[in-house]
Amino acid sequence: MEWRMDNLENALERHSDILDNHAEIIRDQTVIIHPASSTLRDISETEFSNNINSTNLSDGTSVLGDLSRACNELRRSIALNATNSKINIKRHYKLTKKVPLNIWLDNINAELKANNLADILDDSQQSDVSETVIERQNRKDQVRDILISRVDDYYHNKILQIKDPLEIVIKIKEFRRAEANVTDSSVREKLYSLKMNNRESVNEFCDRFDSIIRDFENCITKTPLTEEEIRSAFFQAVSIKFKEIRSANIIRLQATKSEMSLDDIKTLILQLESDRRKSDGQPSDDRQKNCS
Repeated sequence: MEWRMDNLENALERHSDILDNHAEIIRDQTVIIHPASSTLRDISETEFSNNINSTNLSDGTSVLGDLSRACNELRRSIALNATNSKINIKRHYKLTKKVPLNIWLDNINAELKANNLADILDDSQQSDVSETVIERQNRKDQVRDILISRVDDYYHNKILQIKDPLEIVIKIKEFRRAEANVTDSSVREKLYSLKMNNRESVNEFCDRFDSIIRDFENCITKTPLTEEEIRSAFFQAVSIKFKEIRSANIIRLQATKSEMSLDDIKTLILQLESDRRKSDGQPSDDRQKNCS
């Protein structure tokens, strides 16, 4: 028993030395990341060592638990300091009546992600750092500040009384839908009647098609578009200009008992367009590779 206690004490002393070294490294990194921060700098090496050494070595589980909590606290402080240091990144964009909503949302998401705030608007983007209720509210306030700084006075006036950042985004989407008079039925009608123009490139048509899909995603609807609806609408829209895809789809159906997917159709018409350009002596358009 005495031999085991000696081994435990030696092991804990080694852990203490290692943790002291890590603490010193982390404090130095914190000074570089955020000179104004004193969260870790104020923790002196003597205080840290005394806290570890004063622990009852007879209770190994308690000591290891304290070490684990200390490490978690250090990691959390570093992450929060890094967030605070990034919040001042300058980006130049604002939502106006002329700015597409999807472009604005993409800019917002990029800015939030760069500042470790994406989880405030998107539950799927879980933060790696545990936080208190106060810390969570502070981060939500930061997101609200970003949102109101990225809209013009017209939209700012409509969200003055809204404190929750997620609700702000929802309200802005509602305002834009009302302004554009976008409804479930109107977007579906536009999608089903869409046809590819003879002088339109595949890349240009894909942009136009995707724009309609984004409009539908911004609608409040009880019947969302299915993947088959989207595939079928795209197939019908391009089959007039590229008649070859009907034969290719029949061959695929006979061979595999399944029709061509949306990606299959896009890949085929890109190849057909490239072949036509070459036969006409025209250079292929590399931008069409972006159609996805």
